[in-house]
Amino acid sequence: MGSPPTEPCRDTNETRHQVTLNHDFLMEQYEVTEATFAFYTAYHGANDGFGVDWPAANLSWHDAVEYCNKRSEEQGFVPCYLNRVSDARPCTSSIDCRVGEGEACVHEVCKRYQINSDYAGAAIYACPGFRLPTEAEWEYAYRAATVSALYSGELADADDCTGGGTEADLIAVYGKTTGHRQDVGQRAANAWGLFDLAGNVAEWCHDDYAEDLGASPAVDPVTASASASSPRVGRGGSYINGVGALRAAARARFEVSTPSATLGVRCVLTTMASCGQAIGCAMVCGNGPNCVQRCRLRLCQAAKKLFDDAMGCVMSKCLSQCLAGGLGPDCVACVSQWCTQEVGACQAHTSCFR
Repeated sequence: MGSPPTEPCRDTNETRHQVTLNHDFLMEQYEVTEATFAFYTAYHGANDGFGVDWPAANLSWHDAVEYCNKRSEEQGFVPCYLNRVSDARPCTSSIDCRVGEGEACVHEVCKRYQINSDYAGAAIYACPGFRLPTEAEWEYAYRAATVSALYSGELADADDCTGGGTEADLIAVYGKTTGHRQDVGQRAANAWGLFDLAGNVAEWCHDDYAEDLGASPAVDPVTASASASSPRVGRGGSYINGVGALRAAARARFEVSTPSATLGVRCVLTTMASCGQAIGCAMVCGNGPNCVQRCRLRLCQAAKKLFDDAMGCVMSKCLSQCLAGGLGPDCVACVSQWCTQEVGACQAHTSCFR
């Protein structure tokens, strides 16, 4: 995690260090769109009138975690975040709320979301609900096993850090290519099929912002403070940024209660290692009655819906059929095969549908 000292456009808050993540997780394939955000929250706010397939934006950190909570509620999962404001005070902007205490105007009501105390600190990785990715998860997902500045390659021909470059043009909606958001999924995905991790809109992370993450190895890291008003991390850069902000290691600081036209959301879901294993973008649950009840009926359904909502994941169809017919070695092998090949090649495998 972080960047080497020789990387072009590198900032001082990108100290390189070894990180180990001891869990599997699912990430939404696309940034949450205006249409999807409105469906779950029944709210458009300042985004009314823009493209329904543009990524949702103008979101505070509280807006983002409320969206993740709505996804949890739909699946019957325990929410990872709780609103700590007991009185429903109306507002038109965060100025009407107690910003100094970390409140924000969320859908015309003052709210202050904080991490569910059952999942404080590193325990957030055990929360069964939808949540924002930690910085470590976000960078891991962005890189998709690459070590270059961008997941498309190095910045060898970048004009300058605020300008553009060929590698960025392939993967990002950013300052050189446009002056506004565009429909999600229009640039090249990374090796794991995730779109727009660079550009379009930056993405809120779970963590509080820390200027220096240090050089020491870390296991399941998360940065959290006791203050509800602490700034949070945004990653990925946006449609207004140059190539420097699009890099895997680039980190930005944002005020928790302040909506930004360049900030959006993408949720993750921890998979339970004791009940299943993640295979690509499908999830195969383990055996045993408790596991079947907890994982097959809930986590696997959530995994399928997560990717179906993100404009469809072909591999989830294979998963659905496997779950309907019961799991066996052939089914597991089929899912694995589907998820390690290109979608077009996977479509030729019809054995899952027999």
